[in-house]
Amino acid sequence: MAGPGLDSHGFARKREWHECRARRQVGNAIAVPADPVNRQAFHHEGAITAEAARVQLVQGDLACALAGPFDVLLANPPYIAESERPELPTDVLDHEPHLALFAARDGLAVVERLIDEGAAIVAPDGLLALELGAGQGDTALTRLAADPRWVGGEVRKDLAGRSRMLIARRSQEGTP
Repeated sequence: MAGPGLDSHGFARKREWHECRARRQVGNAIAVPADPVNRQAFHHEGAITAEAARVQLVQGDLACALAGPFDVLLANPPYIAESERPELPTDVLDHEPHLALFAARDGLAVVERLIDEGAAIVAPDGLLALELGAGQGDTALTRLAADPRWVGGEVRKDLAGRSRMLIARRSQEGTP
């Protein structure tokens, strides 16, 4: 399992998915040093489990920093358009790294990169799951459908009924 984004997301996923028996889990971040200090901080927050000790932390730029193949690429990438900045609550703007929030091209630049780069590290029949911003589902799905390396693309709703997750499988054609 690979997951570009803040390292704590990988730990949380591992903890929530009790049935997850990943041989290898890698989390990476560009803005947060992936080092033992972060690992210690997550431990204090209760996110570390015995299995999370197997999580490898890598600092790098999205999927380019990861060596696959992986069965799952799961990410909560930056997906907020710069034009939405004035609408965000102050506590979000003051406490979240802007690199983790905002993306170019109407918030889809990082999603598009993960669709492209992810195909190089996800194993055939592996899963791609990317969180999306409000109103991005149709555009992201169109971009995904244009890439023959992905099949079965769909956008799923979150618990509030908003289209939130782009899901697809890596096609059987070719190897990562």
